[in-house]
Amino acid sequence: MTNRRRLIVGLGNPGTEYALTRHNLGARVLLELRACLRSEPFRASRALCSKTSQGSHLLAIPTKYMNDSGQAVSALLKNQRFPLHRLLVVHDDKDLVFGTIRLQKGRSSAGHRGVESIIDSLGSNQFWRLRIGVGAPPKETPTDAYVLETFTRDEERELTFDVIPRSVEHLQAWLDHSLKTQTQTFSRGLASTTKNVKI
Repeated sequence: MTNRRRLIVGLGNPGTEYALTRHNLGARVLLELRACLRSEPFRASRALCSKTSQGSHLLAIPTKYMNDSGQAVSALLKNQRFPLHRLLVVHDDKDLVFGTIRLQKGRSSAGHRGVESIIDSLGSNQFWRLRIGVGAPPKETPTDAYVLETFTRDEERELTFDVIPRSVEHLQAWLDHSLKTQTQTFSRGLASTTKNVKI
């Protein structure tokens, strides 16, 4: 094994009824990344995994519900022997404007229950995250209901042709070690660096 191996986890809920909901955006992005890299699938404890042909990086989607994501991630880190700083979690984020993408490390969960479960299970927030904005819910809509809704037709079109492809590009760059900043914001193809720290 090489010390350059990395693990990317895409968050979502299992089951076809959740596949196209806002809360499953992380899993959708990971499926697209897996297709682009033509990775070899296999099943691990509590997750659907695939291994890339170059670098032996691991891509995983937990088979547990969102609130129990930490069980799958902690098992993967232990069984596959990944250090914490080589973990990146991809997830939806209602606190970001739709289509905004942020690569960050060492943040709180900000109420995202999947991320909260991972932080609780690992006892640390010192892992990478790719936060993908789905926009805030309308005032009359509870957050739990909002994230389990599907995207609008216009949002789905933008996801397909812009947001998901851009997310995949940034994940590929992270795997290739070509993203050299701790915090970057990617909005409609423009990147603004806010803190320079090598990864």
